[in-house]
Amino acid sequence: MASIQERLADSLAWYISSRPDIAPGDTTNWHTSYWHFIREYATARFGDEWCLTPEQSLSLYSGNRTVPTQIIIRSPKGHNNLTGLPHSPRESHPISFPFATL
Repeated sequence: MASIQERLADSLAWYISSRPDIAPGDTTNWHTSYWHFIREYATARFGDEWCLTPEQSLSLYSGNRTVPTQIIIRSPKGHNNLTGLPHSPRESHPISFPFATL
């Protein structure tokens, strides 16, 4: 029988754990897990062939962990797709990934 980790790794869904007493709509766990999610998602989709834009990379290296309104991931495996994510910093502008070919 497969372990929970193996079943999650094989599924198409992504899970971010949270406490059972968190109020509906609370985005704390999403914002806390955002950069880990981005790394795991991009690695699962593109392997080692991806990077952030120079501006986003410099922002991260300087310690800015703010969730941006948009993130651009560059990869030769990309197809310029937009992928909406939950809990946008601005409700009128959903977070998206424009995947760009280098």
